[in-house]
Amino acid sequence: VYTGTSTHPSGASGTFSFQSRTHGRSYVPKVCVRPGGIAVLDDYAQTPFLFNTVGIIQKKIEGPGLASPNIWTYSYGAPNNSWEENCAAGCVATKTVEVTGPDSWTRYTFGNRYRQSEGRLLKTESGTGPTNVLEVEETVYQTDPTGQPYPQYLGSSLYTRGDYMAGRLTPVKTRTIKRQGTGFTYTANSYDQYARPISVTKSSAPSP
Repeated sequence: VYTGTSTHPSGASGTFSFQSRTHGRSYVPKVCVRPGGIAVLDDYAQTPFLFNTVGIIQKKIEGPGLASPNIWTYSYGAPNNSWEENCAAGCVATKTVEVTGPDSWTRYTFGNRYRQSEGRLLKTESGTGPTNVLEVEETVYQTDPTGQPYPQYLGSSLYTRGDYMAGRLTPVKTRTIKRQGTGFTYTANSYDQYARPISVTKSSAPSP
C-alpha cells in the first residue's frame, strides 16, 4: 500500500492510500505473439485482457471542525476479462467501482469491451447503500459514426496494444437520470464536425 498526505493551509489534511489493482477487458481478439517463432514459453498476447494499475483504495480527511476523520473507501469489482473466441454466448462487458463514505454510497459501472466501450462511464448509482439506491444515471454513447459529420478517429496511437479509445470520438447520445419516481432524459439529436451536440432534447416522465 502506498500512502501520501497533503495538508491545506487551514489545517485540514487528506491522506490517500493506493494499491495495485487488476483490471480486465472483454471481447479481446486472442492473438499470440511468438518471438523468434520457436520458444513457446516466450509467447505473449498481442493485446492483453488483463492489466495492473495503481488505484486509490482509501481517502481520509481530518482537521479543524471535524470531530472525527471522514473516510471514503474504494472497492473494485471483478475484472470480467474475456477472449472474443469464448464469447459466442455473450460475456460480461462491464466492471464496477464502489465508493463508500460518510453517509454516502456510489457504484460506478464502466464499459470494458475492447474497442467499443472500454473506459466509458455507463451507469452511476448513488444512495446510502446497495439496498437503498436513490438515484440512477445511465449514459449511452454514439458509437456508430456512419452519417455523422465528425470523423470516427482523431488519430492513432503508436502503442498498438492500447485500447484505441483515446483517439476515438464517442459523444454522449442519451443520458437518463431516475430520481424519486421521475426520469429525466437528455438526448443529443445531432452533432457538428467536432462531435459537439448542436440540437438537444430534454424531457421528463412523468411530466412535472
